[in-house]
Amino acid sequence: NHWDFNAFTFDRFTQGSNLASLCTHLFQTHDVMNHFRLDPLVVWKFFALVEENYHNSNPYHNGVHATDVTQAMNCFVNEPDLVKRLTPLEVMAALISAACHDLDHPGRNEKFLIATSSHLASMYNNSSVLENHHWRSAISLLCQSGLAEAIGAEDYSQLEDMVRSLILATDISRQQEFLSQLRRYLDEDELDLAQPKFRLFILQIAIKCADISNPC
Repeated sequence: NHWDFNAFTFDRFTQGSNLASLCTHLFQTHDVMNHFRLDPLVVWKFFALVEENYHNSNPYHNGVHATDVTQAMNCFVNEPDLVKRLTPLEVMAALISAACHDLDHPGRNEKFLIATSSHLASMYNNSSVLENHHWRSAISLLCQSGLAEAIGAEDYSQLEDMVRSLILATDISRQQEFLSQLRRYLDEDELDLAQPKFRLFILQIAIKCADISNPC
C-alpha cells in the first residue's frame, strides 16, 4: 500500500512468481477471495497463467512491469474516497485489468505492427491493436483457468465489460479524450462516486496513471 514498492526486488524474493504472489495476496487483503468464495488455487492458477503469457525477453512490457502497475493500482484503489465506494467486483476488475493490461505484448508498438501488416493489426482493424489483444487474452485466461466459471455468470458478464473498458483506456492515442473528460467533470463538479459510471471512469484514469507511475 506504499509508493516505495520495488518490483525488481519483489521479483527476486518470489523467484519470478511476482505477479501471481502479489495478486493472490491482494485478492485476500481486499476480501475478494472471501466475497466470491473463490478457491485460492484457482486464483493462483489464473495469475500464474497471466505471468507465463508475459514475455521475459521484452525489456519493458514484461511481468515485472505488470506487477509494478498492479501494485500502483492497488495504491489508488486504497485511496480513502475510493475504497469506501468501490464494490468487490470493481476492485477485482481493477486488479485483473492492471495485471493483464500488457498481456502477451509482442514487444513492438502499434505503428510498427500496422506498418508491417502484422496479423494482430489485421485482426483488430488497425484500431487499439495492442489493447484489444491484451483484454481478449485476459478473457481467454479467465476462462482457461476456471476463474470465470467460479465467479458466476452474472458477475462475470459485468467483470468482462469492466476489464475491456479499463484495458482499452490504456491506449495512449486516447490520452487527450480522457484528460478533456476529466477536466470537464472536475470543472462542472460532476464526479459523483456513488454512480457506477463515474467509479469506472476514475478507475480508467487510475490505470492510466498506474501504467506510468514508477517510470514517471
